[in-house]
Amino acid sequence: YCQPGGNYIVGYTAYDGFDAWCPFLFNHFWYIPTAAIQIDFGIVDYGDVVECVWQTSAGGDDDMNTPSLPTVKNIGNTPVTLTVEQDHMGFGQTDGNWNVEFQARMNVDGAYTGPYWPDMETPIPGVLEMCTQDKLDFQIHVIKGIPGGVANMGTMCLTAYIDGIPNDWPKYLPFDPAPTNIPQNILSYYSP
Repeated sequence: YCQPGGNYIVGYTAYDGFDAWCPFLFNHFWYIPTAAIQIDFGIVDYGDVVECVWQTSAGGDDDMNTPSLPTVKNIGNTPVTLTVEQDHMGFGQTDGNWNVEFQARMNVDGAYTGPYWPDMETPIPGVLEMCTQDKLDFQIHVIKGIPGGVANMGTMCLTAYIDGIPNDWPKYLPFDPAPTNIPQNILSYYSP
């Protein structure tokens, strides 16, 4: 997966039992650009949270073998950007306003997102390059909680998107039939 997605030219040649080589047969192939990530955590634990104070979860690291410390790894063949979306974790709303908000960041030197409300897909600043992994940090701000030590749980969704979308990386993937009668000469494809 460390080979970048995109259009490639491959030249094939062969020889027979008399060591006679044939001319090159050139072909094009499209290594489909794909955004994909792997994470090493299944839970983000904010611990005991105090109302009206930003609380950070256990900070992440860049080691994929520490499930209590969030890490993300790019296993696709393009650089990626990430988004995060969380539900309200049972905090709900008061007078139409959410009782909880969140922030997230990638990398120890990365910028946090601005505060985001539940059910709002929010871009995490930064780009995760191919074949790299990085730490993730998450924060929660409970504006109004429920007294009595009730554990609040919810769902978080991390999404990876291809960074940049160059001309040969369309957002949709058309698969036309393979062309026929293509001349087998590289110069017919590329002329100065």
